[in-house]
Order: sequence, then structure tokens, then C-alpha cells
Amino acid sequence: MHRRSFLAACSTLLGLSATTPAGDRARLAPAEIQRLIAQLGSPKFREREAAGQALEEVGEAALLALRRAATDDPDAEVGRRAVDLVGRIEAHIYAQVRLLDGHTKGIWSATFSPDGRHVMSGSADASLRLWAVKDGACLGRFAGHTGDVFGVAFAPDGRRAVSAGDDGTLRVWDVATGRLVRSWLAHQSGAWSAAFSPDGRWVLSGGHDKTARLWDVATGKESRCFEGQQDIVRTVAFAPGGRLVMAGGHNDPAARMWDARTGKPLPGVACTDGFTCLSFSPDGRCALGGGPDRMMHLWDVQTGRKLRSFVGHQERVNGVAFAPDGARALSGSNDATVRVWEVATGRELHCLAGHRGEVWKVAYSPTQPLALSCGSDRTIRLWRLPP
Repeated sequence: MHRRSFLAACSTLLGLSATTPAGDRARLAPAEIQRLIAQLGSPKFREREAAGQALEEVGEAALLALRRAATDDPDAEVGRRAVDLVGRIEAHIYAQVRLLDGHTKGIWSATFSPDGRHVMSGSADASLRLWAVKDGACLGRFAGHTGDVFGVAFAPDGRRAVSAGDDGTLRVWDVATGRLVRSWLAHQSGAWSAAFSPDGRWVLSGGHDKTARLWDVATGKESRCFEGQQDIVRTVAFAPGGRLVMAGGHNDPAARMWDARTGKPLPGVACTDGFTCLSFSPDGRCALGGGPDRMMHLWDVQTGRKLRSFVGHQERVNGVAFAPDGARALSGSNDATVRVWEVATGRELHCLAGHRGEVWKVAYSPTQPLALSCGSDRTIRLWRLPP
């Protein structure tokens, strides 16, 4: 019997239409998914195979129930088939799709362009590189820093990028040509991070001197210095809208916030061991942070109240990022993994493995179901994620 005829017959056995598209099966009710899982233990071969095929087409929506069946179902055959289906579904919806390889030393930072078509990276080899997401081609190498490039960020229009280096400078680049537009000394002992304001007029930087500083991009002049951190400012972030800024330090138990226009200190958020990474949610109401305590934490920005912690990494968390819709988040760690989380529950959805060393930064594409990670193994990896 041909496979099409076989599947049609099996679908009839399960009460599914042979012409039901995969997209419609992906919207099956939880009760129907449970019925299909029970059919994995059917003594009839056709029913077992049809149930497995249907669940594989359902995809991510069936994963949670299949994971439970894999560990808790009293029928050993159901458990075995559920384990196999989890692996097959995850291999389809979570996968490394591209490796960007060219830096000669570890990659401290990488980020997507606003249109999602390019990636900019900064490395311990003192260079930046521009990559094409479509095919992984290196489109340009930007040189000028005299030490590690710790931070990179695109301007909102995607035409410029800023880099922060161990040489203490911030450098603004023309992305299309690789031309250095402007450079200035920002922090005497090294600049660790940089972020553009949403309107592209300002750059926020954090440095070894325990300060965060606000700069006029057009002139390179300092507009404001935010003080109060107790250690090196490893991470800085602008809130959506540009009104708030946040900074965190590795051994500093508090991430502090200020009003970007007035410099007025605002309530911050606390973490026992400090921060190596921060990110505002797309609506600006929440913030994610991670650090040496091996966890990612979610806070309410207005109150500073911790909402939940995300537990799973075995070593320090170096990078966090929200998905564009705020429903999911990424984290990257010294344990060489990238993890995908459901923000509302703190549930780990998947662990992406492939790096051969510490993961130092993660980012979501603003336009595609893609994520990136980079780290000490000198690579940037692009990962396919569920829409």
C-alpha cells in the first residue's frame, strides 16, 4: 500500500479526515492530543503509526503532553513512542541552521540588524564583522579597536552601529561602507557595553569605571553620567520609548535605573550575585537579568518586584533576550547551552546545544523565527525556533 493510502486509512481509523491539513491538526484540542497519545499504545499497528504521524504534524502544541507521557505514562510502549516523538518534533522546530565562522578569537557580542537581514559581531580579536543572515556570508570586517570588542549595537535605522571596546572607546560605524564615523574615549579603563536609544540620538555605555554614561551620537559629547554601581558595569539597556535606562554589574547585587532625561535615580532590581546581562520586555513593563547565580530572573520594572526565576543552567548566565512578542525568552550560559523559556510560567521549552565553550550573548531576530548565540568557541550560531 502506498504511504498516502496508508495514512488515509490510518486517519480514518483515528477519526481524522484524510484531507485535514497539518495546520488544522496543529490546532487540535488538548483532549484530542491526549487521545492520540493513548493510541500510541494501541495493539493495532496502523492505529499506532497514524497516531504518531498525527502528533508529529501537531508539532510544538503536543510537546508538553508528550513529555509528560514519556516520563509518567504507565504504558511502556506509549512512553517509548512519546520519547521518540519528542525528539523528532524538537529536531524539526528547534535546529541550528547556520554557523558564522571567521573571527580568530572568542565573540563577546552579536546582534541582529533591525530588519533581521544582517548580524554584527564584536570579538576578542579586536574586530567587528558584518554577516548576511540568508547565507552566512561575511560582508565586511571593521577594524580600529586596539583590544577586545565587548559590545555592539545597531542604530534603529540599521545604517549605523556602535561598538564598545577594552580600549575604552566607543566607535560609530557606517554599516554599508565600514567607514568609522566617530570615535571617542568613553571610559578610562574599558567600555563593556553599549546601546542605542530608540530614536537613535543617544548611546548609553557601561564601563570598567563603575559608571554608565549617556552620549550624543552626533557629537560624541557626554550628556549625563549615571553613578551608583558598585562594580564594573557589564550591561546597559534602554527601555522602549527611551525614557528609562538600566545598568548592572557583575558583583553588584542591584541593577539600577534612571530617568534618561533628568538623571533622577529610580527603583532598581536586586539579585544576590550581580548581573552580566539585562533586557527590557518589548512593552517596557518587565526586565530580565542574569548573572553568576546561574539563573535568569524576571522583574516588574515599576515596582522592582521579582516575578519569577528561570532555573536550568549549570553555570553563569551571560546573555538574555526577549522574543519580539515578549512571550518567550532566551538565555545563554557558561555551560555552553542556549535555553528557550516561556516567560509567563518560567517553563523551559528547549535546550539548544552545539557551542563548544561559554555562550556570551544571545538575541532574537526582530523579523523571523530565528535566534543567535555567540561565545568563546569563536562562532555565531543561528537557530530556528517555533514561530
